[in-house]
Amino acid sequence: MPSSAIGDISPFECLLHKAPDYEFLKTFGCACFPYLQPYNAHKLNFKSDKCIFIVYSLNHKGYLCENNDGMVYITRNVEFNEVDFPGSLIKSTSQVPSNSYLPIPTTTFSTPIMHTNANTPLAEVPNLPTHVAVDNAAATTLATNSVAAHDIPEVPAVSSLTEAATIPPMHIATTSQPSTGTISTPSTSNKWVHRIKLKVDGSLDKYKSMLVAKGYSQTPETVYMPKPLGFIDPKYPNYVCKLNKAFYGLKQAPRTWNHKLKNTLYNKGFQLSKFDNSLFIKGSGQNLIVLLVYVDDILITRPNQVVIDAIITALNHEFDVKDLGSLHYLLGVEVHRTTSGIYLSQSKYIVDFLTKLKMDGTKPCPSPTTASHVLSLTNGEPFADHTLYKSTLGALQYLKLTRPDVAFIVNKLSQFIHAPTTVHWDACKRLF
Repeated sequence: MPSSAIGDISPFECLLHKAPDYEFLKTFGCACFPYLQPYNAHKLNFKSDKCIFIVYSLNHKGYLCENNDGMVYITRNVEFNEVDFPGSLIKSTSQVPSNSYLPIPTTTFSTPIMHTNANTPLAEVPNLPTHVAVDNAAATTLATNSVAAHDIPEVPAVSSLTEAATIPPMHIATTSQPSTGTISTPSTSNKWVHRIKLKVDGSLDKYKSMLVAKGYSQTPETVYMPKPLGFIDPKYPNYVCKLNKAFYGLKQAPRTWNHKLKNTLYNKGFQLSKFDNSLFIKGSGQNLIVLLVYVDDILITRPNQVVIDAIITALNHEFDVKDLGSLHYLLGVEVHRTTSGIYLSQSKYIVDFLTKLKMDGTKPCPSPTTASHVLSLTNGEPFADHTLYKSTLGALQYLKLTRPDVAFIVNKLSQFIHAPTTVHWDACKRLF
């Protein structure tokens, strides 16, 4: 990948003084015709067969190609047809078993999902996916104007109900939680989680209080929990609440939400992708609709905006849906539209992590590592904070999404994750 530290050229070009050749990169899943003479004993046997390009070989200089019979060939002599994709994208349709639980997922985002509304018009480029947030009180999405990533201040979560009660809007958010019937029976414990949600520009968006169950086992049967703090009836202190739907903290909640969403999409005519369990497809060719799900965030792609609006309306009949418009930011990845195409970057993700490491004032290095930088188990003194080392490597693993040039050194540093030294830590910091 090009780097501004070395004159906007790649480390490969800086080292070898020639531009890298990308001709060997081909489209996964396209039709291909490998040279198969080495696999056939007789000279009159076929010399090629129509296959599907699967992946690059890790142990040989060549491509892995699979034919219709499931036979996989490894060869470097292949002719590709990158406009023909013979593989099926759709799994056989199968309805997810229905259940009596209503969905609420347990996963929440540590980084808000942000979308920008550009003030200046862009040249005509391919449509970006439409981002839809299904509001089940699991993940909060913010739609605001674009600002620099480092302008977002950190606001700690409110730690107790007493502290939350001192903030009037937080008290309103707490008391507006739905009530449930109460009976006396063994129960699962619970707690309040209070958070202050900010907009992208750092201004206050809302106060949010969530009641979560402390569920540590898979319990598909009826679940009870004590009354939450602040809602205990003095007349019946031992009475508990019966849960009428899947709840925060219970292990079955994500599964229940996934089943509910899948059944809904199946009923709308979508089918599950053969290659990704979070990808749903409807139609084909010019009528193809692709829907990508991450917990309760949904991306919809379709050339026709009218069709997208119809899908959102249909989902809104089942869930509380918030249309966030064109995609600009998702899971730490920024999406930029230009006249030449769509670009992905993780600059905000990097800035946030540098701030966490107190390295936001550091200067960039010209390369991820150096040839003289030898890493071993015995180099340097033991690094004291193993958790910090692991979390940093986890962040670097995610950064490989847009920076594949750091993949080698990140994988190398991961070999010492159980016994890192100061030398390994210095190598980690060099990558930022």
